[in-house]
Amino acid sequence: MKGLTVMMLAAFLAGVSLAYDERPIVPADAAVQVRFQLKSPNGRSWSTATAVLKGSVSESMMVNELSRRYPNRDIRILAADCGKDISTQVRYQISRDGKSWTGGTAVLTNALTESMMRNQLMQRFPNTQVRILSVAGK
Repeated sequence: MKGLTVMMLAAFLAGVSLAYDERPIVPADAAVQVRFQLKSPNGRSWSTATAVLKGSVSESMMVNELSRRYPNRDIRILAADCGKDISTQVRYQISRDGKSWTGGTAVLTNALTESMMRNQLMQRFPNTQVRILSVAGK
């Protein structure tokens, strides 16, 4: 009985964490301008582009829609703009070798999720690993 309870609790928590990743970040009826980067799977450089999406309310939906439009490309979302800019101050660390880390702060625009923040910083600092330490609205 105890094992069954633990399994049910684990399944519930897994479902909650999965739902958290898919939470709506923009209104469903809004046309959202999305800034993103794409590259071919074997490519070395990222190209930046924008697209207007409607009905793609979570970051993964945005990636899925852009993957449909740009098949066989790696896509990372940089920002989602619903008409009003949102500035966020981020404390981060970057590393080129994964061993030594350098800290900094940046103000990012329309980075609505942690992965968008990380993607914007990877755009600023190519070929680095990025860790987000804290976020504060501005």
